[in-house]
Amino acid sequence: MMTADKRIDAFLEELGSKSPVPSGGGACGVCAAIGTTLGVMVIRMTSGKKKYAAYEERLEALLEKLLPAGERFLSLADADEEVFLPLARAYGLPSGTEQERLEKECVMQTVLRDAAAVPLSLMELCVETLKDISELTEIGSKMVISDVGVAARQLSAALEGGFMNVVINAGSLKDREEADVLRKKGEALLQEGRALSDRIYEEVLSQLG
Repeated sequence: MMTADKRIDAFLEELGSKSPVPSGGGACGVCAAIGTTLGVMVIRMTSGKKKYAAYEERLEALLEKLLPAGERFLSLADADEEVFLPLARAYGLPSGTEQERLEKECVMQTVLRDAAAVPLSLMELCVETLKDISELTEIGSKMVISDVGVAARQLSAALEGGFMNVVINAGSLKDREEADVLRKKGEALLQEGRALSDRIYEEVLSQLG
């Protein structure tokens, strides 16, 4: 069953079980989806109010970006499971002979690249979504401004979790140049996303008084 089709209690039960999936990557996807959906809530509680009428077009444009972003985060939670299972199977491949060792290594490198690509995609989407959420500190209803700060921190948590998953998978790649490229991409996204989240959080706190 896809993550989007599960009740939250069912997802949490699976997350806390002995099953290898869902795990940290899936949790990051759900966490980011929750943060994004909080942004959607802020938009809907702002839209249509006379006080914010001047921002109606911007609010609508943000809604059109955040709704699919939330769905994409849940898809990435599922993708994390899909790339982890082949990786888990690859670790169990025989390596008793030289031929088996070479075949296992080839398979491992392929699945490790896939396993690093998913959290990197999640990080990219976290940064883009944080940019959108940041607009709500200006045009969102002050009645729900604290939820903008919560959204930013949810996305930041997912971002940082995604980075750890990039690092652990890229770290096992034999091609160290490729691994370094993946890590540097992740580091750049981490730095940008943290700065955005911190800026949103501090702005929200200042508006709370």
